[in-house]
Formats: sequence, C-alpha cells, structure tokens
Amino acid sequence: MEGAAAEQAKTRDDLLVIDLTIHDIDVARVLIDTGSSVNIIFQETLAKMQIDPSEITEDASPLVGLSGEPTIASGSISFAVKAGTVEKLTEFLVVDLPASYNAIMGTPWINSMRAVPSTYHLCLKFPTSHGMETIWGNPRVSQICLAAELKRKRSDLDTTPKKTKKTISDEDTQDLAELFWQSRRADALEEKREPTCEPVVTVCLYEAFPERCVEIGANLHEPLKTKLIASLKKNLNTFAWTAEDMPGIDINITCHELNTDPTFKPIKQKRWKLGPERATAVNEEVEKLLKVGSITEV
Repeated sequence: MEGAAAEQAKTRDDLLVIDLTIHDIDVARVLIDTGSSVNIIFQETLAKMQIDPSEITEDASPLVGLSGEPTIASGSISFAVKAGTVEKLTEFLVVDLPASYNAIMGTPWINSMRAVPSTYHLCLKFPTSHGMETIWGNPRVSQICLAAELKRKRSDLDTTPKKTKKTISDEDTQDLAELFWQSRRADALEEKREPTCEPVVTVCLYEAFPERCVEIGANLHEPLKTKLIASLKKNLNTFAWTAEDMPGIDINITCHELNTDPTFKPIKQKRWKLGPERATAVNEEVEKLLKVGSITEV
C-alpha cells in the first residue's frame, strides 16, 4: 500500500500517447501535441502501413521546432482518422526523420475533434452525438517513447564530430524561410496564368430530349470515341438530369444532417428576407424537392 501511495504521489509529467485508427489501420504510439500547429506522420510509418509513395502530394514545407532547427516536410497526405466513434478526414505533413512516435496530432486535428487533452489525467475527451467519449493514454508507453527519444538524441550528439558540427543562426533560418516563400510566390504566379483547355464536342445521348447532352474530348481517336459514345448511351439511365430523375434515394447512400449539440437550447434566429426573384427561385426549388421526396417537412 505504501508503494502504491508513493507511486500516486509522484508528479505526473508523462506525455499523452494514445492509439488511433488511421486509414483503417490501428496505429499505436500517437503523440497528442497541443504545441504543434500541424499534424505529422513519419515516412517510416507510411512504409509500415504499405502506403504507396505516389499518394503523397509533393509540397515542401518548412517546419521549425523548439530547438529552432528547420526541417523540410517532403509533402502532405490525407487520411481518415478514427478516434472512438468519431472519424475525421485529416491532412498530415510527411516528415522523413527517425522518431519514437508513429504520428503527431497537432492543434488542427484536436480542434476539429473539439477535444480536450489532459496530460495530468493522460486522457483525451471529446463530444459525440451520443455524449462524451474518452480515450486513455498509456503511461508506460509514454515513458518508453520518451526514453527512446532521449537516447536517440544523445546518440546523434555523440556521433556528430565537433569540428564539422554546424550551427544554424537566426539569419540562416530567415534566409531559408525567405527562399521557401519566394518559391511559393513564384508557383502561385505560374498558377495564375491562363489555363489551356482541351477542345470538346457536344454529343446528344437521347434524341427525344435534345437538351440532354454531354461533352467529350474532340481529340479522341477512333475507335475509342465510338466506344465511349456507345457506352454513354447504353448507360443513359445512370445519369440524373433533374431532381425528378432520382426520387427516393436510400438514406444509407446519402443523407444530410445538421451537426448540432443536443445539450444546447435551440435559439430562434431572425428571419432572412429575400428579394422577389430569389424568393420565387427558392420556393420553386423547394417544391421540386418536396415533390420527389428528397426533403420532408418536420
């Protein structure tokens, strides 16, 4: 009992390390870092997840940690991240560096989850449609990761020759950042140039309704062009030209719902007034959706 009491009396300064499901894969050793302004996943983690490197969007971005040393992220990638019963599409910056963690979830993901992390209680709480959920961290895993990280950093210092060790001054960091933003501005100017569009031709798929047409590339060669038109006409019923063409869509296919917190009291807002033309257009669209059953009055 005295040993247990002494253990509880120790100051809790462990980092919050949890398990998450990323891209339908259970990933351990995920650090929750409220001091990080980005979400980070490491190249080694992607290799373990068997993610094709071609899925990484190449977009070099500078990262500066507490040490002040800049690191360039090789690109970005987006995954569905599931915590408990809540799933969010999350963008990660990809970093090719050795680390004790598989991923670092920063403030973008924490804020999107409306989560509250606690390093004292080693848990992460967030609201769901069914109430609050809690994910608990593992203090043992946190301590192992921290020890491995400190050991790796000491090893890096020991293996770095003092004569060849180079320090990066504030001016060097500013120069690197300036070069990066100059390249980004140049890329932005390139993107503003007038885009070149491939010529297209209009093809009518149903003679009884000449307005039901599609556009295909004018440079398509035969017999690909003929096969494409034949396939489009054969699958004509696949296309929905108006709301009447898709009545009674199964709610399991698509459903729109407002993400509201049921614990808050509803507040009646001021009625929005529309001009005569807009009001008429809105009423006509609502009548169409009511007629086909896409919406219902509650």
